[in-house]
Amino acid sequence: MGGWEWAILVLIALLLIGGSRLAGIGRNAGKAVRAFKEETAALKADGSTAPGAAREPFRSEAIAVPDMDDSEIVDAELIDTDPDLAAPPDSSSAASGDSSDVPDKA
Repeated sequence: MGGWEWAILVLIALLLIGGSRLAGIGRNAGKAVRAFKEETAALKADGSTAPGAAREPFRSEAIAVPDMDDSEIVDAELIDTDPDLAAPPDSSSAASGDSSDVPDKA
């Protein structure tokens, strides 16, 4: 933003807020910025670092996995517990238009 844009914003702020309140807001903002700078300077002079900066970098180690022979692999049999799902739909009833399995849309 250029100089003219800032001047227009300050003029609008003066009209909306008023001169005395705008001066108080500016004074409080200046105090807050000054306090923030003092605290950050004190932290830097103290030698404190960010909480995560003092830790060692994370190192991952490989985990040894034993080799598996094919003889150790056991074939499992799939057991279906629902008899309705085990049998495929009867193709003769579907072709004939038998709708006994379809509920009525009443």
